[in-house]
Amino acid sequence: MKRIVSALLIIALVILLVFIGETLYFYRGTYTAPPTGIHDLNITVDIVVVTAFADVYNESEGVVLVDRAHDNNVGPDELNVLFSRILSRGNNIEFLEPGNASNISDKLDGAISFVVVSPQEDFTEEEIEQMGRFLNQGGKLLLLSDPQRQSDMNLLSIKFGIITQPHYLYNLKEHDINFRYVFFSDFEQHELTKRLNRITLYVACPILPPEKGIVFADSNTYSSAKEVAEGLTPVVLINRTLAICDQTFLTEPYSSTTDNSQFIANIADWLTSSAKIPEANITETTEENLSQQNGTS
Repeated sequence: MKRIVSALLIIALVILLVFIGETLYFYRGTYTAPPTGIHDLNITVDIVVVTAFADVYNESEGVVLVDRAHDNNVGPDELNVLFSRILSRGNNIEFLEPGNASNISDKLDGAISFVVVSPQEDFTEEEIEQMGRFLNQGGKLLLLSDPQRQSDMNLLSIKFGIITQPHYLYNLKEHDINFRYVFFSDFEQHELTKRLNRITLYVACPILPPEKGIVFADSNTYSSAKEVAEGLTPVVLINRTLAICDQTFLTEPYSSTTDNSQFIANIADWLTSSAKIPEANITETTEENLSQQNGTS
């Protein structure tokens, strides 16, 4: 028994000596860190402040039709700011509901403008023909898309001469916190760009053709796919078809940064100032004229 105890003591002593030896060898005194210098990195963060906006508009009457029949990739509340601008101008909003796409002709006949947001289900050739007829009668078409959202928008927009590219715009030199939150201050003179000094688009993509653009990127803004900094525009207008690649700027609080509120108000003005006369109004006007003619004859 004494031998076992002695052996255990010897083993414990050896382990202790090894531990003390390693400690003395590897940890020789305390460590004092050298003094560190303070470096001026000269980083400037441009924080955009949300500002109040006073909407000034002319009232009118009409129906703005909004597509919900093509599996549209948009949240239920994302268009609320735009809708409120449209309603405040005295116009009504109606929806093309799922399962009712076959009556698009009747719906368009009663509308002055049509809004389509990121459709994931294709429009039929007949529907596109009806939309072409709608535009020829003076109606207006707003196409909204986003490079981060699944959409078959190009299958529709290409019929009207517009192609939305799938990559995003970015600016490493000047932006709203995130390099993809891009500022735009180069505008074509148009009713859609009136009273704009600078707007911010948050997930924008380039749209073709650039020569039809009304909002242009600066020389420091690039495309994520081609790394090109020339001729980039996320907003294109061809005849009465307006295409915008960014849905985020329409939502709160992004709708209130820079001049985004004014831009949304301009879009509402454009949608509600359509030259198209709804089919029902044409019928009423024709009947009224016939009655007047019969009364005077």
